[in-house]
Amino acid sequence: MALFSERYGYTKGHLSIIKESMPESVINILCTLFDTLKEDARLNHQPCFDYAKLELDVWCFYLKKRKNDIYNAYGNQKDVITSYLEDNRVSWDMKLSLLEYVLAYLNSITESNHYKYDKLFASIVDYINGGFESCYYGYRVVNLLITPITEEQEIESIEKALSENKDNVKEHLKRAVEHFSNRESPDYRNSIKESITAVEVICRELTGENTLGKALKKLEKNGVKIHPQLREAYSKLYDYSNQDETGIRHALMNIVEEYTPTYNEAYYMLVSCSAFINYLRGISTKIKEQ
Repeated sequence: MALFSERYGYTKGHLSIIKESMPESVINILCTLFDTLKEDARLNHQPCFDYAKLELDVWCFYLKKRKNDIYNAYGNQKDVITSYLEDNRVSWDMKLSLLEYVLAYLNSITESNHYKYDKLFASIVDYINGGFESCYYGYRVVNLLITPITEEQEIESIEKALSENKDNVKEHLKRAVEHFSNRESPDYRNSIKESITAVEVICRELTGENTLGKALKKLEKNGVKIHPQLREAYSKLYDYSNQDETGIRHALMNIVEEYTPTYNEAYYMLVSCSAFINYLRGISTKIKEQ
């Protein structure tokens, strides 16, 4: 529920999304998370994990520091993660990179101890995404990556497509997210390519056809009704990705007139293709019954 200042227009709410920085409010939320995880480990609350081991891993393998230097003059282990997040000399993108590293670490121990840590890991991701949303921070955790997406419904669409499809479809979507989420060198062209390829793969899986146009025709031939405007919209998206000047599906034909896809185009294609994959998955039962 929107609070008083937002409901009555005294603050702009989601109209002023924060990107390409990390405000103090976000830092505080993340530090509170790690303070809590450390305290739970110290008090042996359940479920908990070896927090000191996490910080040692970050110190040695993310920060590339010498192992023995993690201890202070009293022989106690330093606060690694929160100190890094609070350090004004560290750029916002490196702080998010650290968060991704930590999430990958936590995911690895969750996979090896699934029944012990799965709910804890899920709650950590929910906490981060909820905190980012409350601060109007324009990033979310999607498939273990910090992704510049701000609409919850769009996140849910991507997550659903990633979780409810077979490995071949999932792999292309994962690559699309990775290309899109690369903060140092985002590759929007290849993100779009992977998004539309994921659609092609599910079309082959469901109909045996290797192009979107043929697959849509076969679906309708088998009695699956697709609204004409919806069919036309996705056909045009496919045509767009096949244009020579975009270099998305084919090598660029004219380097001088190279067209570079934008963030907004890649974002739109990632969300749209995920939604369409979910749509096709939803009607797959009808296809199998034919």
